[in-house]
Amino acid sequence: MNSSTWKNLIYILVFLAIAFLGYSFWTQKPENTSEEKVLVEHGGMSHSGKAFERDFQVIYLDPSGRDFKSSIDSLVRKIESVADANSSSSEVGMMNYNDTLLSPSKELTTLLNSAKKWVQSSAGAFEVTDHPLRNAWRFSSSGAELIDTLGIDNTRKWVGFGKINLTDTLILKPFEVKVDFSKIISGVLLDQLAQFLRSKGIENFHLKHGRTELAQGLNSKGELWKTQVSYLADSTGKTTTGELALFNQSIVHAGNPEEFYWRDSTKVSFTLDPRTGFPVGHGLLSVTILAEDAQTADALADQLMVMGRMEALRLDSARADLQMILIYSEKGGEIRQHISPDLRKFLSFPTDF
Repeated sequence: MNSSTWKNLIYILVFLAIAFLGYSFWTQKPENTSEEKVLVEHGGMSHSGKAFERDFQVIYLDPSGRDFKSSIDSLVRKIESVADANSSSSEVGMMNYNDTLLSPSKELTTLLNSAKKWVQSSAGAFEVTDHPLRNAWRFSSSGAELIDTLGIDNTRKWVGFGKINLTDTLILKPFEVKVDFSKIISGVLLDQLAQFLRSKGIENFHLKHGRTELAQGLNSKGELWKTQVSYLADSTGKTTTGELALFNQSIVHAGNPEEFYWRDSTKVSFTLDPRTGFPVGHGLLSVTILAEDAQTADALADQLMVMGRMEALRLDSARADLQMILIYSEKGGEIRQHISPDLRKFLSFPTDF
């Protein structure tokens, strides 16, 4: 065998060896992390995906190891088919691009009645038809800028849930009025997922969609489920994150202490008041609210960002079923924090600031 043949044979053997190693590497099953091992040992199951263009995650403990992924995905797609305002083929999408909707589904009328309840209880601070207002303004650290050349009065003509005539068999509205459930849809989704899991006998689970979470029972380590929250780290106004244990609760975060502009010597958040069409003037920068169900937490977080700190404190004092963390600016720009007394024992961080 000449040298050229030997050389070709060596090349072939080397190529085969590399191909075998590559195949072994890519087909090797990765080892579970210690946390994943604990989850699996306790019948832990997890599933993630997209809903309403945001990530969702479902973790539940089931000693029988049942896989509910297909049922979860089916439930998510069903809710999207009713409530996704960004889809022209969804039921709310068809309602938005018409002035009449005949024979609306029970799911849509239930959602609309829930939205109506929140609009009425907040005296309009919560609103699902305010998309035109949000498109009319632009926020930055320099302030709020009105970019709608026609003015707020013209825009507000098509804002207001009261412009919708709703019955079980017919929905009538001006064509220009559009409904967007984004302020409560995460809560609606998680509440329905939780109801599904409970119907299957699942007692321990953690659900998350966007900024909204819902937890029940204990995690795979036999502890309360944990989440990350922002809090005031010191008197200079610096914020950081710490852990909060969820005791059969939902939690929602709204606002951002680092997104603000100055107005009358107060730091003001990027929040519009749908009742006036103009930005808020108070100094509430962020709300973290905990409630027994996710829709309540979702709706109240948005509502309180509009209504401000004093209404949030009143609600915190009046309702034992709610807890909250508020970060707000006082006159002169000094940053303060309020944490519900009942919440402090579930926090991993100091609450002195």
